[in-house]
Amino acid sequence: MRGKKLALLQKSLSHRLISWFSAHQRPLPWRQTTDPYLIWVSEIMLQQTQVATVVPYFSRFILHYPSVHRLAAAPLEEVLSLWAGLGYYSRATRLHRCAKFICTYRNGRFPSTRTELMALPGIGRYTAGAIASIAFGQSVPVLDGNVIRVLTRLLAIPDDIAAPVTHTLLWAIADQLVPSAHAGTYNQAIMELGATVCLPRHPHCGRCPVQGLCLAHRRSLQNALPVKTAAPRPRKSHCLTVVIEAAGKFLLLKRPPGGLWSSLWEFPTFHTITEPTTANRAAHIIRSALGLYVNSIRPISPLRHQLTHRTFEYQIWHARMDMPPPGLSLPDCDRGQYQDFAWVHAVAERPCGAITRKIRERLC
Repeated sequence: MRGKKLALLQKSLSHRLISWFSAHQRPLPWRQTTDPYLIWVSEIMLQQTQVATVVPYFSRFILHYPSVHRLAAAPLEEVLSLWAGLGYYSRATRLHRCAKFICTYRNGRFPSTRTELMALPGIGRYTAGAIASIAFGQSVPVLDGNVIRVLTRLLAIPDDIAAPVTHTLLWAIADQLVPSAHAGTYNQAIMELGATVCLPRHPHCGRCPVQGLCLAHRRSLQNALPVKTAAPRPRKSHCLTVVIEAAGKFLLLKRPPGGLWSSLWEFPTFHTITEPTTANRAAHIIRSALGLYVNSIRPISPLRHQLTHRTFEYQIWHARMDMPPPGLSLPDCDRGQYQDFAWVHAVAERPCGAITRKIRERLC
């Protein structure tokens, strides 16, 4: 189905989707606005994160930073603290960096075209399309996992969606189907359809406003599409984490910029340690890496932390010493050297990832 047939499909598809969306859309806090800043923040938060998880974080974030100027002026550590628990922390770092760029070089104003938006740091084709269409009414498409699923079923596309050539094809189809008017509403509608009706498993075809247009439904292929090659098994990483406590305070180290937990604080963690560690071995690592001598050390039950593409296996030891020393050696971590240290009464005093909070809970 190409060219003229797609043009014919476009009229019926956009009309049905927009009508359905006006009656069935979820009342999300970023839906009732065309402010490019709010749309941008919501789209970044929604990357690889469920809507139900994002809603409270979005509301709290916008309360603290109601404008791009306020976000740009905030310290990165404060932004990371507010992001804590949402995961994929590099998103917060990129958001902060882009806010600074917009305020420095564009006087706090977002550009209105997809091309200009994609020139901003950290904004790709999908996010640029969402902002340009929803905030500025530009007739440009979006293509995320939900839209991919809708399009492959609608047109019964049997090709592997993990293949770059298929991705290119789907962008071209999305570009032909987006209407010249009300593109932002159409884009939100097709994403909403994929999120609430055209589900990955057991789609609700009986509730679908475009069921009559769907080739996959007509051919009973809706549960077979889209086709995607199996993802590789998550890579395993083995870590040794030491929780060092002195006079009621805990030692945290600040990670360097970049990577999974960019600039976050954590308990000292050493990677590529696969064999079971003894108390003597853990105490030796603390002495050699940190220059600290502990009075006692005990094991904590191991912990597994699962990410999309990696599995982290943690051996954990809880060590005690009398008083926090005024200084210590900053060891290397998996991304280079730790940047700073702090002795804190509670891990919430610094921006930390979920794994650090989980480890702290195990000490109770």
